[in-house]
Amino acid sequence: MIKKILSGTDLTIFSEIGLVIFLGVFIAVSWRALRMRREDTTRNAAIVLNDLPQEEVR
Repeated sequence: MIKKILSGTDLTIFSEIGLVIFLGVFIAVSWRALRMRREDTTRNAAIVLNDLPQEEVR
């Protein structure tokens, strides 16, 4: 019964919706990363190397 119902439906729309969502998120993350100021980028890169808590670094 379920096999007959699913065989008659067009499920390609879900893959297209997933692709659009992925591209939207990818573009948003890339845009935010490219618009980041150099000071913020340098500070974020140094977080891993600092032994001090974040509050004391500022």
